[in-house]
Amino acid sequence: EHHSSDRPLSALDVTGMAPSYLPSLKHRSHTSTVLNSLVAKGLLGKIPFGNVVYFSTPREAVIEQLKRRKEEPAECSPQEIVVETGLPMIDVLEILKDLVI
Repeated sequence: EHHSSDRPLSALDVTGMAPSYLPSLKHRSHTSTVLNSLVAKGLLGKIPFGNVVYFSTPREAVIEQLKRRKEEPAECSPQEIVVETGLPMIDVLEILKDLVI
């Protein structure tokens, strides 16, 4: 399956794209663990769609949440964005500050 680079990836997408020299990424559960650890470090953000979670840049994940919540960066609920994106609060606040400017 061809993946268009302008949309977020699910763990399954990443599993399907994993090269043969990274056999552990051929297992979806391991891939999810790796992706979730990157989210916890603020390197990726989560975008939930139904019961599939997609992974994107932290900035994209925050922007997506603002759109869904119809909120502006200067007047939003960072705590809710933290819950939805999985990102650390410090990263969410940094991105929001960046979006205001």
